[in-house]
Amino acid sequence: MKLSLFGAIALSVTAALMSMNKPANAAPSTYQQTCNNIGISGNRLSANCRKINGTFNRTSITLRGIENIDGTLRVTNPNQVSNYQQSCDRISVRGNVLQAVCRTRDGRLNRTSIVLNNIENIDGVLKYKGESQVSSYQQTCNNIGISGNLLSANCRKINGTFNRTSITLQGIENIDGTLRVTNSNQVSNYQQSCDRISVRGNLLQAVCRTRDGRLNRTSITLKGIENINGVLKYTSTP
Repeated sequence: MKLSLFGAIALSVTAALMSMNKPANAAPSTYQQTCNNIGISGNRLSANCRKINGTFNRTSITLRGIENIDGTLRVTNPNQVSNYQQSCDRISVRGNVLQAVCRTRDGRLNRTSIVLNNIENIDGVLKYKGESQVSSYQQTCNNIGISGNLLSANCRKINGTFNRTSITLQGIENIDGTLRVTNSNQVSNYQQSCDRISVRGNLLQAVCRTRDGRLNRTSITLKGIENINGVLKYTSTP
């Protein structure tokens, strides 16, 4: 069956709108799997979320990037605070689906909804996936150690038992005697020119060589590493 010019244009517009509504790297939020009493006030999402130790924590997060575009909830700029609440009413949330009645340009009211993306429950706290956050694994892990660029620890699981786990640090280099994060997509190589490497909580320490051969004591706070049910994982960029 041949596609008319009008049909082709309609399909193109539909595809463009779908693309607007789901930014690159967007994934449906998973917080609702381990949180309850989920509610919304304006653009502030709140819930009681389970921590690794089994207790619950009341937590909230400001939604990002959602606007009312002519009566329809859409994601426009994820780096900006959502402003849909300025022209929408009867705002509610069910799981990870945001619902509202929003005003169109001509003044009509339209019932609309959108799936919230990239929000996770990280040990009882609502967070956007990919945010650079100071590591918190040390709160529920012990016997923390470092060998080269491999971080190891005994981490508590949800059932209360402990698991020995390790993770390769990402993106940390020795820049003229100072530990720095450069490319988070690459394995850390600081250990090639640093010695006396140690870790205390989430603080990595080492003695690193400068360009002129001197030795410098340096440290850096590890970011993005969480204890996920007994396993060390990156949940955001280092």
